[in-house]
Amino acid sequence: MDLSHVYGFPTWEQDVFRVFNDSFDELRSIFQMYAKSGTAGSASAGAAMTMQQTELQNLALDCGLSSETFSMTRVINIFKRADQVDDT
Repeated sequence: MDLSHVYGFPTWEQDVFRVFNDSFDELRSIFQMYAKSGTAGSASAGAAMTMQQTELQNLALDCGLSSETFSMTRVINIFKRADQVDDT
């Protein structure tokens, strides 16, 4: 998996990687559940493996990701930024 486009890669702390790695199956199942929540009537099978903005908002609300200091707008902007491809 090429992560060169991810902010901070490859300077992540080993401990953070270990936590994500140890929880990967659970994190993947959570992502898949939310990613599938808005795909009713979708024409593509690929839509079930991507997360739309409304699905992200549902996840953020359910998990308490946004707060007064970390707004939903910021969550959405990070989501949009992560989805961009930087050719420079």
